[in-house]
Amino acid sequence: MADGGSATVHVTVHVDEGRTADLSNTAGVAADQGDPDASDNADTETTVVDESADLSITKTDAADPVLAGQDLTYTLVVANGGPSDATNVVVTDAVPAGTSFVSADGGGLEAGGTVTWNLGTVAGGGSATVHVTVHVDASRTADLSNTATSAPTRPTATPPTTRRPSPRRSTRRPTSGSPPPIRPIRSWPART
Repeated sequence: MADGGSATVHVTVHVDEGRTADLSNTAGVAADQGDPDASDNADTETTVVDESADLSITKTDAADPVLAGQDLTYTLVVANGGPSDATNVVVTDAVPAGTSFVSADGGGLEAGGTVTWNLGTVAGGGSATVHVTVHVDASRTADLSNTATSAPTRPTATPPTTRRPSPRRSTRRPTSGSPPPIRPIRSWPART
């Protein structure tokens, strides 16, 4: 390098999805010739690492339509669009009116009419699936509506989102002598 000259180089790194601590990177320079001031031959740059986890939740049900007096199972899929891992993810799902709680997998616990799952960490680009089964009251004649939410217990830079599939309506008619089918209606919280 010429006396009084300079050269610029670049290096790009990928920050791990699970990284939570700030980064510190030190670069050094050396040459064959002696250096009268070695105090400026290294420099350290500190970079703040922010976390952002784009959570979404989708829900499906079966059987749909369901007959009054039968069980109905909801499948909830929580996806993390990343780029960071989502930690301490909690899913809540209120048992719909006109039904009673039967069971939940994945460690789901029902209390006061709400099922809660503590999913822990959902990796960036990953997903988790849980199920809840309810029993439709034998006297139920109206459609059902059920909403579930997912969120990390600590805020992320990107708020949770939901996907909104197009609603479908059943046009099937009950056979003579059987109770009318009840069509569960799914609803999702508004995007924030």
